[in-house]
Amino acid sequence: KTFLQQLSDYERITKDNSADNIALGRIWLNQLIRKILTATGFTFHRGEATELTVINKQTYPQPFNCWRIIDIKVRVGGTDYYLKEIKNWQTWTALNRTTITSTIPRNYFVNNDTIELYPIPSLAGNIITFYFQKRIIDLGAADYSVGTIAVIAGATTVAGTGTVWTSAMVGRSIRIGGWFYEITAVASTTALTIARESADTVSGATYVISEMIPFPDGFTDISLFGALMLYFQSKENSTQAQQYKQLYEEGLDNLIRRDDKTENRIIEKDEQILIDINKFPGNII
Repeated sequence: KTFLQQLSDYERITKDNSADNIALGRIWLNQLIRKILTATGFTFHRGEATELTVINKQTYPQPFNCWRIIDIKVRVGGTDYYLKEIKNWQTWTALNRTTITSTIPRNYFVNNDTIELYPIPSLAGNIITFYFQKRIIDLGAADYSVGTIAVIAGATTVAGTGTVWTSAMVGRSIRIGGWFYEITAVASTTALTIARESADTVSGATYVISEMIPFPDGFTDISLFGALMLYFQSKENSTQAQQYKQLYEEGLDNLIRRDDKTENRIIEKDEQILIDINKFPGNII
C-alpha cells in the first residue's frame, strides 16, 4: 500500500477531510512508521550495497540510504570474509599508526558518512558488501505518472518516454503492470533501475511512482491503526480508540514475531559461512 493511499484511508475513516486533520494524519503516520522501524532492527527494512576495492584505498562511502551499518564482508578468491567493527576512535587511530596493506581487510570503522577498512586493501576488484539498516524518511511526496514506460520481462532497466525522473525518486516504487518495484537508481530523466526483475513486458504503458508503506504485505495498516487510535483518543471516543489500539498492538506484536523467525533463519545461515579473518592473518604484507 502506498503512503497516500493510507492517508486517504485515514481521512475516510475519520470522516474529517479538513486540511488540519489531513496534516495531523500525515504527521501521526510518519511518526508511527519511524517509531516502529527504529524500535526494532527489522530485517525487512535492511538493505545491502556493494563497492569494489581499490588498491591502497582505505575509505569508502556509505550507501546513500544507510542509517546504520550492520555488517560488512569482503569476497576474496571466492571466499567471504566478515570484518570486525572497531567502535573506538582511539583504538582505530592506534591501529592505523603504521600503514599496513593486505589482500583481506580484517576490520572496519564507521567515520561519519564513510567506512574505513584495515588493513588497507592491496588488491583491486574484490567485492565489498555493506549490510545496513535503511534510513527512515518522512513520506508524503506526490505520486508521479508523467509519460509512458517500456521494459522487458526479466530486465531491471526501465525506459521512459516523456518522463522527467530525478534522483529523489530512488527508494520509491514504480508500478509496472500490477506490481510495484523498488527504484534503486535513476540514470537519467528517462532511465531507471529497479531492485528485481520485471515480471511483465510493456511498451508505451502507463505507470505510477509512489512512496510505499515500508512494512511487509499484510502489515501495512499497523501505522493506520495507530493513527486512528490517536485520532479517536483526541476526540475522547474511548470505544473506537480502544478498538484501534488493540488492532495496532496485535499487528505490531505479529510483525515482531514474524521478524524474529526471519532473523533466526538468517543467523543460522550466516553461522555456517562465517570466517573469522582475525584468526587467519597470513595475508598481511
